[in-house]
Amino acid sequence: MPIGIFKIDKQVSKSIDKFVKYLYAVYFILTNNIILYIIMIERMIFMAKTTTTITIDSNIKAQAQELLADFGLDLSTAVNIFLRQTVYDHAIPFEITRNTPNEETRKAIENVRNGVGLSKSFHSVSELMEDLYAND
Repeated sequence: MPIGIFKIDKQVSKSIDKFVKYLYAVYFILTNNIILYIIMIERMIFMAKTTTTITIDSNIKAQAQELLADFGLDLSTAVNIFLRQTVYDHAIPFEITRNTPNEETRKAIENVRNGVGLSKSFHSVSELMEDLYAND
């Protein structure tokens, strides 16, 4: 089968036909994916957006921006992710706790820091056991 000035046998011709069909398939997939991507972008562009002003500690903002940049995100995107997850979960998407010890715990911490009410230390289990049974 002559192509241009070259003669190509049937096997090579079939391989070329398969390759051309493959290229058409790749072109079709890429074209459709691009069209889907464009539709997604258009939907995002036309979504109603609003501007919100929030007050943030400048050091926390700088640290967050640096960390988010490592993830390829900006602060606005991170806040949007947080808000979307909040709406999805119908809750804040992480646990918020108050880890302030009560008065009894604060007093115990202070006593330990000052060495008040501590038992003596031991270098081995056998020393501990000897001291434990010494009063029997």
